[in-house]
Amino acid sequence: MQHLPAFLLSACLLLTALPGSAQSNSTGLEQQLLREFGQANGGTAPPLTTDLPQVKLYVTMVDGSLIAITNYRSDPEQKTLNILPLEMGRLDSTELSQLFAGAPAGFDLTRLPVQIHSKVFQFFMNAFLVDDRFPNVTVISLQGKSHPFRYGLAEVRPGFLVAVTIQDLDDLNSFFFERGFDPAEMEALSLINNQEVNAVLSGVFPHFQAIRTENHIENAFQKSRQKSFCLFAHIGADGQLTRYLSSGAVSYELPATQFLHLSADLQKEIILVGINYADDTSRTLDVAAEIKRLGDALQHRKWGDVLPALAGPENEVHVSEQNSDGFYFKRAEVSRPEGAKPSRAYSFIFFKTPPKPPAILAGLRFVYGHSGKILSVLIALQLLFFFVFKGAWTRTWKWINLVFTLIFVFIFAFSL
Repeated sequence: MQHLPAFLLSACLLLTALPGSAQSNSTGLEQQLLREFGQANGGTAPPLTTDLPQVKLYVTMVDGSLIAITNYRSDPEQKTLNILPLEMGRLDSTELSQLFAGAPAGFDLTRLPVQIHSKVFQFFMNAFLVDDRFPNVTVISLQGKSHPFRYGLAEVRPGFLVAVTIQDLDDLNSFFFERGFDPAEMEALSLINNQEVNAVLSGVFPHFQAIRTENHIENAFQKSRQKSFCLFAHIGADGQLTRYLSSGAVSYELPATQFLHLSADLQKEIILVGINYADDTSRTLDVAAEIKRLGDALQHRKWGDVLPALAGPENEVHVSEQNSDGFYFKRAEVSRPEGAKPSRAYSFIFFKTPPKPPAILAGLRFVYGHSGKILSVLIALQLLFFFVFKGAWTRTWKWINLVFTLIFVFIFAFSL
């Protein structure tokens, strides 16, 4: 990790935190830190204070370095904000104590309100830098909105928790809570083998089909005139969609990523919904109560309202963003109390219809997706070059073909 010059360790911003200070005397770095600190606190950086209940600690990233800044001052005459590069790469109370030299005996800095900019988590790609010793942590979004930090997640709404590694928490909030859900404009397909659940779904979606065989799925997608689809099934933690027989045995499984590519090919939005208790023979949940809750939740007209309604006040919604072959999609899990089976009562995978990619990127995705077929053709050609084709012209081409064959062996191996 790169670090800021050592002189910043001891000091302070040459920019006073008081309103109306002369920013012309400060560096671009100092202005950025002060601007972020202010944005996280209603537009103005908190004033310098010796009153510990009014102290705040802000953590951000600047040019690959983790930086902490606070409005605490031990000397009432101090006119500058203290900053500190965090060489440990995490919240360490011993290292952070350098910002609070002169604090009263018994001062516990882990009890302070800690504000962490979301780009910190995106840089480290996890939430490991925060532990339970800091209970008062909030995540600051790109637009300066504060979200409580719970269990390594940002709580954007009560009971609605999202991964802090998501690039734009504000956009995700908009994605769910401003996005319409209109069953009349969607095609609903169900792999669920539970008549009560399918009866609820057919009552909500005018365009509803219960799917039995694997071949019927793609035909239903291609024949429908709807631009949006909901596919209901059992979704495992590994992203596999499962169709069960009435006996409880597995009929067939399909990877969720298959529908990601289908969504891109057909230019249609596909939302996968796992009703994970419907065909689970080991379930301990009250199925009748869950089915009623499902029917009530699907009366809402925003996805951001459907998911919390499925969770109820006693449970939570957890949202993460995942990537497959360059496509990003959102996954939401609706939990049930610890010990319940299944613990993930509902799973949602949202494939947003991607824009048409550049020709080069589309070509690369095609090659990657069909690498097995291309490899088979290259191997067949190689055999022809060695045993059938004769003549001087084959000497060069058989070696060129061999190089491409080896390249596609590696591509195919990575695609498995």
